[in-house]
Amino acid sequence: MQIAVISDTHNQLERIQVVADWLRKQKIGTIIHCGDLTDPELLAYLDGLQVFYAFGNGDHASGEILEKLQSFGAENQAGIHLDLNLGGRKIFVTHGHRIHLIEKALASGNYDYVIQGHTHRFCDRSQGVGRLLNPGALGGTQYEPRSFATLNTETDEFTKILYESLLDA
Repeated sequence: MQIAVISDTHNQLERIQVVADWLRKQKIGTIIHCGDLTDPELLAYLDGLQVFYAFGNGDHASGEILEKLQSFGAENQAGIHLDLNLGGRKIFVTHGHRIHLIEKALASGNYDYVIQGHTHRFCDRSQGVGRLLNPGALGGTQYEPRSFATLNTETDEFTKILYESLLDA
């Protein structure tokens, strides 16, 4: 199963439009968003995709985000953290500002992947029996080039995709 992993879009309307269009062209229909969308209106560009959303510290309209996602389809989920089983893999998702949740998930040994955002930095690191993943950021403070990632649960590949590369295509 191919899953898109995005985070920290921080109101970047054009970037989320470009990424959503690319995902549709690649026939990737599932997104894990690690939080800090900040404006629920940006979700309109994800309509028609299955979205799993972890609320970030910049998501002050969390109720509106959840309501909008569920209006797109009952399979969409949102919360402070998510326990998912996708493509035969156990996945824990949180934004990343609640470090104790990440540490607890990693220490449990129950997850193939622990996915977070918040740091605005790409990460793919084995830790214990699982992996800690972060797709980087599409908005907000820039520490690295803008990025998101794809996760292939069959091949175990977590691939960083630079936003700028989508503009050249």
